[in-house]
Amino acid sequence: MPEQVKTVFLDSDGNESRSPTPATVEMQIRYPDFDPIVVHNFHPDNEICAKWHGFKQKLGDKRAGKDGEEGYDQTMALFERLVESANWNLAREGAGPRTSILAAAIAHVLLDAGRITQADFDETVRDKQEECKDKTYREKAASNLEVIAHMDRIKVERTIERANKSKAAAAGVESSIDAL
Repeated sequence: MPEQVKTVFLDSDGNESRSPTPATVEMQIRYPDFDPIVVHNFHPDNEICAKWHGFKQKLGDKRAGKDGEEGYDQTMALFERLVESANWNLAREGAGPRTSILAAAIAHVLLDAGRITQADFDETVRDKQEECKDKTYREKAASNLEVIAHMDRIKVERTIERANKSKAAAAGVESSIDAL
């Protein structure tokens, strides 16, 4: 799998995070094999436009795929939270597992049970991602012990894959362990 573009936010001490905070002083867009694009010091008018675009994007993401009252209620709840607190991002605790992991785990359970073939696996994952948009289905699937076991395995595999990429990247870099 090719390396992906990574966006990080840095504070004045150089600490990185995946999301902006009030202490953010710059953003870096990191493409594999290229110098990072360091984003900071915009024209003041562009900073204002970016702020409003960010709110539009955040509120729009909240209502994506939801119509009518459900979309309105969720968008309004997010708007109220952004007005009343300094919490731009909330922890994912209540959201459940990532849909991609849940869908892949369901497909593995179906594969293990002989209900699909390996040739059908990728299409089944895509279908299950669509089905997981339904909250009742998602909650039921996420509580299935076989699905949970496969989700845990998938998370471990992805962690090992990231660790191997980090190790490979570090292999070509001179560094000193004296600071450790």
